Amino acid sequence: ERVVKFVVHFVTLRDQNHGSDCDAFLEEFFGLLLFSTDASNKAVRLRSCQILSEVSCLEFRLYWSLKFTLPHLN
Repeated sequence: ERVVKFVVHFVTLRDQNHGSDCDAFLEEFFGLLLFSTDASNKAVRLRSCQILSEVSCLEFRLYWSLKFTLPHLN
């Protein structure tokens, strides 16, 4: 549980000076998590879904940021 919270806080941390790098990292990380939701291992699926859920619950602002960052989801 603590590891999930650490990962969520780490991936949502945004540096104002390197915003595009943070967005690129977050996009790659979400891609990995979305790919992992189809894994054969139950623990991997659980943690992937758990992290995605925690991140999505943080802020409504993050949703709009991702909506424009990840145009293929529109």
